[in-house]
Amino acid sequence: KLSKTKIAKGFTILEQLEEAIKKNKISLMVDLSSIFYTVIPTSFERIVPTPIVTKWNLQSNYDMLALLGDVEMVQSIQKDR
Repeated sequence: KLSKTKIAKGFTILEQLEEAIKKNKISLMVDLSSIFYTVIPTSFERIVPTPIVTKWNLQSNYDMLALLGDVEMVQSIQKDR
């Protein structure tokens, strides 16, 4: 389960990645991708995750975080009942 704080931090990192993509700063994209995958763990087993370097990949991760935020909110509501 991801906390609201981690999801918010993930969005902040994606915003930074968006700027790095616009400016074509490859090394920054790789570094920020690594930080993102540390904050928002994904199942890659022993495969190194692909750096987020395209607008499509960036949007996919925005969508994933939005969904995770919705799931977290629903779980919070159910827990409070």
